[in-house]
Amino acid sequence: MNRREILVLILAFTAALALRIYFIPAPGYEQDIVNFKDWSQAAVEEGVHNMYDPTPRNSQFSYLYPPAYLYIQKAVGSFYKVFYPGFDEHTYLFDFAIKFPAILADILISIGIFIFLRKKHPFNVSFLAMAAYAFNPVIILNSAYWGQVDSVTSLFILGAILALVNDKFGWAWGLFTVGVLTKVQAGLLLPILVLITWKRKGLKTLFNSMAVSWCTFVLLLLPFFYLHKVDRLIDNFLQAVGEFPFLSLYAFNLWWLLSGGQGRWVSDSSSFFNLFSCRTAGTLLVGMFFVLLLRYLYYREKDEGAIFLGSALAFFSFFMLSTEMHERFVLLAFAFLLLAAVKDRNLKVVYGTLSLTTFLSLIFVLFWTYPKNYPPLPPFWQSFPVGMIISLINMSLFLFVLYMLVKDIKIKYQGCFLAAIIVVVAGFYFLKPAHPAFLSDLAPKTYQQQWGQLRMDHSVDGNRLKVHGFYYSKGLGTHAYSSIEYELGGRYRFLEGAVGLDDEANRDNKIEARIYADKRLIYKSGILQGRINPRYFRLNIAGAKVLRLVVTDGGDGINCDHGDWLLIRVLP
Repeated sequence: MNRREILVLILAFTAALALRIYFIPAPGYEQDIVNFKDWSQAAVEEGVHNMYDPTPRNSQFSYLYPPAYLYIQKAVGSFYKVFYPGFDEHTYLFDFAIKFPAILADILISIGIFIFLRKKHPFNVSFLAMAAYAFNPVIILNSAYWGQVDSVTSLFILGAILALVNDKFGWAWGLFTVGVLTKVQAGLLLPILVLITWKRKGLKTLFNSMAVSWCTFVLLLLPFFYLHKVDRLIDNFLQAVGEFPFLSLYAFNLWWLLSGGQGRWVSDSSSFFNLFSCRTAGTLLVGMFFVLLLRYLYYREKDEGAIFLGSALAFFSFFMLSTEMHERFVLLAFAFLLLAAVKDRNLKVVYGTLSLTTFLSLIFVLFWTYPKNYPPLPPFWQSFPVGMIISLINMSLFLFVLYMLVKDIKIKYQGCFLAAIIVVVAGFYFLKPAHPAFLSDLAPKTYQQQWGQLRMDHSVDGNRLKVHGFYYSKGLGTHAYSSIEYELGGRYRFLEGAVGLDDEANRDNKIEARIYADKRLIYKSGILQGRINPRYFRLNIAGAKVLRLVVTDGGDGINCDHGDWLLIRVLP
């Protein structure tokens, strides 16, 4: 490169970094920022290997990330402790330290994209591709404004795939393992790594590469192995499965579309055809798509563009077809989709359009969750089904890329997958779960509580229902000791919902919830405290005439015991 090109690159990276630093003071997604600050402090004070232990302090947090990212959090906390030994949470420096790993990952990804493309493409092409990532509004929004860390995982898995296409298999598998240990969704690339490694270099290289992966895994988890705490780590993630059992967590995908924009309130354990749940249907669709994907890559192991496209679709398909998806889970596809788009005009359109829809999705969630931080949503957004429109666009993009993937594959493979989608769509529409009746829309037969009054769709203090930083639009706000009775008359089969301690209460308070059907105890929550996710339930209440919801004090008195019944509803 000449001096002019070097100067242009330096200015571009400086501008990309400065733009992100400018947004660091933004409140972003407040609960994520609070969690990361708590975790960094705990990692320093307790050690990463102790953060999954069932200690009194850890019971107030939910460590849902694998250990590799907690090492980064420990580094962040150690840096911050030098300046603020008391871990004051309300400083610019702490915001900077928390957001900087993702910001740095953004810049490194952009550099990696440029270096890789510059080997085979002119400066202008490489520079524009780099800029399309470095200055992508949704990438900036997610890391510098929102405060999330998807870019850190993206950095490792991009390095893995770039190493793979350059036949550096040991590096590919090592970086892949680090990526998985920062966010488990990175594991979706495993079938691609296995296929490409085997097809290019055979079984011996595959086994050697897997040995590198295993050594990386053991090295990063060495403190857990040494202290015999691997079982606690595994238990933590098994408990996290199904923690938010809904069709969609504001991911505008197939399930949001099928539910008519109600995916956040419909359980993915609901079944149709009386054969399997929506969660199982989503898993089967993803599995069938991966069969198509691997069939596509089987004869293209030397095609870099095909590998990049396949890697992008691994995450895009998971986002579009699975239940319980968050709005951000598609971001892991972006770097790969951009690299695949360098030689394909159609994919450039897909990258740009998906960037726009994802940006709007994140903006919608921020505005809805934290309205006090932003101006009111325009009336258009409040009255028009924006989520449905975005879901339609995203599904159209997915089907278009699917067509590009399968157009050269035998018709029987295409037909099987498309038939499966048709069956799911038809099953959902014609045999979809019965429309629920929220208890907050029904009049209770009787209720009593020892402080305050029962509130519908609000906390006992009259605020929005909020548990562990997550807002809920439907539910019952009550206070221990409380008892709420509903006359059901045997008309309903299932009771679904969640229960938790509202964030307006003190984090150390304790409550316990119980549910009775015709005086028979059918559910007991166990002790619930602040700063933990609510407990979800789906109960069979067929034939029950009277339903009673009870919140007790958890054994520590009723002071500030603000219990919330969240999204609680009955289904015929």
